[in-house]
Amino acid sequence: IRPLHITQLALPRDRQFNPSNPTATLASTADLTLTIIGKGFVSGSRVRLDETQLPAPTNVTDRQMTVTVSGATFLTSARRYAVDVLNPGGTRSNVTDLTVIQPVDVTSTGCTAPAPRAVAIDPERNLALVTNTGCKNVSLIDLTSGTVTASSPIAVGSNPQGVAVISRLGKAVVTNRGDNTASVIDLTKSPPAVSSPVTLGTEPIGVAINQDTAQAAVANSGSNTVSLFSTDTGTTTPAVTTVSVDQRPVAVAIDSIRNLVLVANSSGNTLNQIDLSQGAQAVGQRYFCQQNPTGVVFDAASNLFIAACALGNSLILVDPVAQQSASLRVGINPTSIANNFHSSTLVTVNTASNTMTVVDFLDRRVRAILGMTGSQQFSIDIHPRSNLAVIADENNNRVLLVPLPR
Repeated sequence: IRPLHITQLALPRDRQFNPSNPTATLASTADLTLTIIGKGFVSGSRVRLDETQLPAPTNVTDRQMTVTVSGATFLTSARRYAVDVLNPGGTRSNVTDLTVIQPVDVTSTGCTAPAPRAVAIDPERNLALVTNTGCKNVSLIDLTSGTVTASSPIAVGSNPQGVAVISRLGKAVVTNRGDNTASVIDLTKSPPAVSSPVTLGTEPIGVAINQDTAQAAVANSGSNTVSLFSTDTGTTTPAVTTVSVDQRPVAVAIDSIRNLVLVANSSGNTLNQIDLSQGAQAVGQRYFCQQNPTGVVFDAASNLFIAACALGNSLILVDPVAQQSASLRVGINPTSIANNFHSSTLVTVNTASNTMTVVDFLDRRVRAILGMTGSQQFSIDIHPRSNLAVIADENNNRVLLVPLPR
């Protein structure tokens, strides 16, 4: 241990997000009593949050001290603070984290149990779109303020599931499992406008959009097909093309550079690769997942698809060019997955263990395991600039804004 060192932060039990995250707290205007445990504290020691000094601590000993954090100043929004101690003479301690998690209530008039399911972020408008399966609508969350927008909620079809955004066009696609359609939302309108429903296959669930061509791909779990249609047709209802895949497709991801689609088939335990660059309308390559693939993303930095194999407690990394795959162990029962290639941050939401695994994908190294619950599928997305995770907390009818470690 160094002469001046922080070994632990201690929060009051009623201010901890949960026992698994003892140094995370929910956003609040109430002041927080923070205990610093370590070595080398003196009467002139000062605690700092992001280099801002807090009021003089109390009960100072060599090993411990207590400081008050102003809720109104520091704790009203999602943020990950760097906590350190500065001693007289300029000696500085190591740095540790204090995380503020911001909850956003997505209940609305007439619907007290929205059961939020899926999240997608529009980075240009700094919005998160959240599908609410219990309300047949979509909530828009302003990520600057951490509040639901005045135009929310937006009515869509029955039992909305997945959602995807093409930010440059200001369009979002929502899959409606209950009526076998997709709703296309125009976010450039005020209030946002919903187009006529696009008819799909049976029980559409997962959706992704090619960011270059604006083509959407939807996994139809009941008909074992993928529906393809353009999101850039103005007010005209787009034509839909259908591709047959393996059993019970539930999630899709797109490599926009090569115009490749990877489909996760939960009952078939397979991943289907479809090459759309030459107009192909059939599965070209199959990869095998240990058990029950439930989510898939594309990492543009490594040019790999990453699929969550839920019952195998692992990820499958697919090289679509070499047509090879490898595995990576994560938490127990990873059912949702998100990736920010700008920061090399990969996150899985692990349903059985009620945890969230944060991985440095560049080094293939687990950075953190956080106690966190989400919906069964598509429950997380990551803002590409701020590295803020947005998580659908289905059981509590809210969304959590969680700043991730970089």
